[in-house]
Amino acid sequence: PLVIRFGNPQTRVSMGAFPTWLGDSAVARANPNLVDARTAAEGPSQGMLAATASHDKDLVQGGQGLETGRGVGHGSGTGGTGPLGLGGSPGGIAPVDLSPSLLNGCPMGISSLSISLLLAAAPAPAEPQPIAESVYRTVLESGVLGQLDAACRDAARFGQNERLKALRDRLMVVAPAPQPFAVVTSNARALLACRAPESAQRVLSRYGPGEGGHRRTWLLLSWRAAAAALDHEAAILALRRFADGDLVRLDSVRLQVGETDAGQPLTRSALDQLADHEAALGRIERAVAVALSGRPTGLEGAERLAQVARWQEALGRYDASNLLDAALDQAAVAEAWALAEELLKLQLRLERKAGGDGSRPRARLERLATRVDDRYTLWQLLHHDAPTEATEGRRRELERQLAAPQPNPGNTSLKESD
Repeated sequence: PLVIRFGNPQTRVSMGAFPTWLGDSAVARANPNLVDARTAAEGPSQGMLAATASHDKDLVQGGQGLETGRGVGHGSGTGGTGPLGLGGSPGGIAPVDLSPSLLNGCPMGISSLSISLLLAAAPAPAEPQPIAESVYRTVLESGVLGQLDAACRDAARFGQNERLKALRDRLMVVAPAPQPFAVVTSNARALLACRAPESAQRVLSRYGPGEGGHRRTWLLLSWRAAAAALDHEAAILALRRFADGDLVRLDSVRLQVGETDAGQPLTRSALDQLADHEAALGRIERAVAVALSGRPTGLEGAERLAQVARWQEALGRYDASNLLDAALDQAAVAEAWALAEELLKLQLRLERKAGGDGSRPRARLERLATRVDDRYTLWQLLHHDAPTEATEGRRRELERQLAAPQPNPGNTSLKESD
């Protein structure tokens, strides 16, 4: 509901509840001071930062709450509580809920009040700030895993390396072995949030999972820690154990490899990740075999086949026409014309290295570059051709056009591939 808050010099208009910093998180209860049992049924990607609480809770009672309020600096007073719900600042702000009837057919004097003017009266949100030192100290000394995880994320966000180091040291002793699976994996995730992948590997080594879902979760978390630590051998071992002799199954497994600017996860096929780990160790033959064991489709499939062609080029094998033709078909279906140009350039280079003239990929590249108005690629093609009076004139004209300011070309859309 729309909530307008009055009665305080810091007038504020809220369009809904701010998400909590931690919420009801953690894992199955093994130690009442270590974890919170209410989220025992959560999957491996849940908990820790679940935004479920809608009001302040005391940090030191059960390890829940830890609110900051997204977009308003830590410590902003709401309802008499201080930063993260740990203390009070005087002068609470009483919320006044405007019911739907007040927004539709309101009495005279209310209906004429512009909501946009009310919103404009609200002060600009304060710049986000790291959690207060007192809160950080409380978490460091007596926080449970979920709170330590959230504190790690906060310290990483604001580049506070000293806090990260202290939190990492705390996480290495907060749950001494032996611990149940849920505690071990939560401990490892918190260490990853603290940018300590090697420590996460050590924590994971304390537990030996059997068959089933626990083993799969443990192996993928082991891969994540190894990949973050650039331990390619361990990453390969984790993914091959997960595949259990069937590499094709990795093609349907999505691994998070980063985040967008908006905070959305970026994922990639586990098969492509395994191939890259093999290549990083110089095992190009194995990388090629892994990549070709899947069923490449779409844009990702085109990029995979292009990478295979590059690896084969590194091995001195230049006959990759079939691979690149298949990749070009996938790129055309996805209307990925920049990738199609890259594939044609690769095909042209390989054919020339193999002793051919590359006339077919060159002609296709020239047609595509003309259709998408890629003058630089056209200039490159002419620059490498044997000079003639006609080509020299065309090259000089392209150089003049490239040097001149260019208007915004807008979006280029092609209906079919040449």
